[in-house]
Amino acid sequence: MHHFALAILLTLLFTERADARLGWTLQQCEEKYGKASILNKTGKTFDGSATEATFNYEGWRILVAWFPNSSEAQFIRYTSNAGKMTNEQLEAILNSNAMGQKWKPHFDGQNQAGVEIASELSGSDMRSGYYQREDGAQTGTIMLWAINNVGIKSAWLIDWEQKQKAADTLKKTRVPNL
Repeated sequence: MHHFALAILLTLLFTERADARLGWTLQQCEEKYGKASILNKTGKTFDGSATEATFNYEGWRILVAWFPNSSEAQFIRYTSNAGKMTNEQLEAILNSNAMGQKWKPHFDGQNQAGVEIASELSGSDMRSGYYQREDGAQTGTIMLWAINNVGIKSAWLIDWEQKQKAADTLKKTRVPNL
């Protein structure tokens, strides 16, 4: 039992992790990671609506997005350059973005026989889903058997995207006043 606890402690101490957080400014990111390798004022991730910066830091590629009405990061994607991300790395990323709140997992297949059998046969957790923070911030879809990146959207960004989608729908359904 002591060896198992020591192994977990050593894994957590020596696991590389990315520390950029939702709510950080561009300046805070650059103070931590150095100059962005890519800085795009009309980033592609959100159809040109955001300023995006990409940082390369200790085996991670970190994409951060800021929107015109907020100087705080509203989206972050962490990508492990080493391939599959460990559960400990995922947990460290979620913890660094918790902002005093808890993340709740939402994974499908927990009671589906096919997923359970595939997980047993492969030796990997074959579920997919996402994590959601108490304030509504959430990760993108995570496939537990092949995690190499995870994106996190703030509650502000989720609300903004819903408003954009509603406005686009309204434009498409508006009848011209002739």
